[in-house]
Amino acid sequence: MNDFLEGLGGGGALTTSGLLLLVVLMVLRGNLVTRRQLDDQRQETAYWRAAHGVEVEARQQATAQVTDLLEQGKTTAALIRSLRLPPVEEPREPTGGTS
Repeated sequence: MNDFLEGLGGGGALTTSGLLLLVVLMVLRGNLVTRRQLDDQRQETAYWRAAHGVEVEARQQATAQVTDLLEQGKTTAALIRSLRLPPVEEPREPTGGTS
């Protein structure tokens, strides 16, 4: 880094033009941002964190609902199996008697 600064300022001291060039390079590379950009980024970060929290909560609720529905399905299937009717016998033909 010192070699870089020496190249900007000449004899080891950072001149005004060297400092200006350093600041411009930092802005262009994204190392130095304005307060407004920083605040916007912080607001966006807070928004997406809140949205993520809402999504996680919704997913947990959906998982709980699916679990409940699966349990109800198992209960219903067991009830239907227990209610099976005995097989229907075919009617018998009358035997004997008059023809």
